[in-house]
Amino acid sequence: MNPKSERRWGLPAVVIVPLVLACAWVLPGCPPPKPPEPEILPRASLVERYNARAAAIQKLWARCRIEARVPKMDKHGRAVQGRYDVWSLDGNFLLRKPRDLALVGRALTDPVFGLYSNSQMYWFWVKPGGSTEYHGRYDGPGAGTFPIRPDYLLETLAIFPVASDVGYFRRGDEFDFLETMGIDVRQSRAGSPDEAALVVWLRQEVALERVHHDPVEVRLYDTEGEPLVISRLLDYQEVDGQRLPMKLVYRFVPTDTTFTLWLKDVSLTKEMKDAWFEYRPAPEVKQHVDLDESPPVAPPAEAPPPAPAKK
Repeated sequence: MNPKSERRWGLPAVVIVPLVLACAWVLPGCPPPKPPEPEILPRASLVERYNARAAAIQKLWARCRIEARVPKMDKHGRAVQGRYDVWSLDGNFLLRKPRDLALVGRALTDPVFGLYSNSQMYWFWVKPGGSTEYHGRYDGPGAGTFPIRPDYLLETLAIFPVASDVGYFRRGDEFDFLETMGIDVRQSRAGSPDEAALVVWLRQEVALERVHHDPVEVRLYDTEGEPLVISRLLDYQEVDGQRLPMKLVYRFVPTDTTFTLWLKDVSLTKEMKDAWFEYRPAPEVKQHVDLDESPPVAPPAEAPPPAPAKK
């Protein structure tokens, strides 16, 4: 053996062993690293940061793992109580503001379901079981009853700006909240039936954590104050200069429908083709249901014959 080589490798061993023993003695007593301190920002700064991030996110392309629990629907697109399809699939999640969306789940390479939206229409198809496509217009009568509206998925992603003078802001114990309001014109419940009342109601509530000020939960409400959709935005990473959640958990509250998406290969700059968001009838689907066609109305029950007068 070369004596120089022996000396070269022997000296570090003499040094390393005591260091390892010293570390083993010291490290158990070392305090864990401190988590980042929360930063309490004024309302104006929070709104400015939130809106800057929202303006920077105009589109998103991602591969994803999807776990979904979606209600079975009747022939008019209404949820059937207590009956669900449950999937665990790979797929894609694409969006382009303001209303373009495509969420597609596949088993191996075969598409199983698709949920889509563009500026005028929304549609959903599922191939197993019922082999049905449902489609409708956002200004049509079916939009009010369809249980998984894709525009609600977009609204609860925290990618749309809020008014800079947002009038409803509050601080909770752990989060700051930005609240946006809706305006609804309703008939007055008192007085003349022709009178109308202007009602302001809580439309959306966004919870911001206090370290990075990321939106971590969004709640969307109907005009009666009941929750429509609750989303949780988790596992943030930086992508194309923006902090984005890599895990999205959606719950459509009235029907207990859930989507959980784990995103990967995310891009905010990938080219989007208009054709991806154009409505085309789903192939290999047996039924195509127009949700804006009025469902048949059951005839009124015949009134029972009057009881004979007592003598």
